[in-house]
Amino acid sequence: MDLFSPKFLLVGLVALIVLGPERLPTAARTIGALLADYRRVSSQIRSRASEAVDSAGLRQPLDDLRQPFEELRGPLQELRRPLYETRAAWSSTLAPPAFGDATDATEAVAPVPVSAGWTVWDGSTVLAGADPA
Repeated sequence: MDLFSPKFLLVGLVALIVLGPERLPTAARTIGALLADYRRVSSQIRSRASEAVDSAGLRQPLDDLRQPFEELRGPLQELRRPLYETRAAWSSTLAPPAFGDATDATEAVAPVPVSAGWTVWDGSTVLAGADPA
């Protein structure tokens, strides 16, 4: 957590303006105490839920269910890699037009020329310049 990020600085500035310098330290201590209580309670709930799962004998069945999904994680990442690379290549070549430049804006929305045609979802091919209807 970066305390010097613009979001935190803006919240701090608004809090300083709204609460004033004399009430801000008290409010910060109160918020800190509330966050500490929240973390303590959530940790207790998490540990009690884990104890309940262990005492009911559900840990092993849950691990057995989780294992096939964990085994698929690596191959799925390998399948996603070309998608991410293609997306990165497209985003780097398709820069947005400059603001207020009408010629770039019209070129950006012009259809892409197709020489051989498009393959559509049903496997058929639509030739360039052909009427799709």
